[in-house]
Amino acid sequence: MESSSRCLLRAASLKLTPLRLANVPPPMAFHTLALEHKAIDVAVSETGNRVAVLSNHDIALYALDLSKRPIPKPVLVWNSNVIKTRCPRHVTFVGDERLFCMTDNWDEEESCLWRSEGPELLPIGPIIHTTGASSLLSDADFMALYVQFQDGSLHNVDTHAESTDLPPQTSLVHKFPSLVPEVKVVTVEGQVRATILEAPSKTDQCRLWPLD
Repeated sequence: MESSSRCLLRAASLKLTPLRLANVPPPMAFHTLALEHKAIDVAVSETGNRVAVLSNHDIALYALDLSKRPIPKPVLVWNSNVIKTRCPRHVTFVGDERLFCMTDNWDEEESCLWRSEGPELLPIGPIIHTTGASSLLSDADFMALYVQFQDGSLHNVDTHAESTDLPPQTSLVHKFPSLVPEVKVVTVEGQVRATILEAPSKTDQCRLWPLD
């Protein structure tokens, strides 16, 4: 999630705190957004002005105007229930407007990518790989989209492909020894690296893996 915001999921509500502007300790929050369905994943856009909420029934996009004072409550921009017959997994932003979602299809044992186009959520196609997709994420700069698979491989997704007849095109960028629960792709001094969070004992550690 975007580092300037904190999101807490509680029942059918979403608690939001823009950390650059306010510091409200949990369980309180700067804004509490009532939801129709319990959220399973939340994504914040590059500027923090867009919040996407994914549930088992739909995906909803909210606008949050951080330039106004006092900061108004988030406003619903659009929602779509086109994925309600699937099994929604993850949602993330590339940039401030481009929204991507991953769903599972248990009958066909495959995962599918979706992208937003205005108020519509359109299928890109199934993710082709020998093992199942585990997580969908953007890099720290919100410039690229990645999928991590259950075998620990991290693939970059081509989000600029114009053809809708082919499945999403991916390319391997790194292979971890095993699946990692938390991974973030960052650029350090011009080199792309993957940051993973490990908890070997009592302390959390961050490790940088070069993507070569």
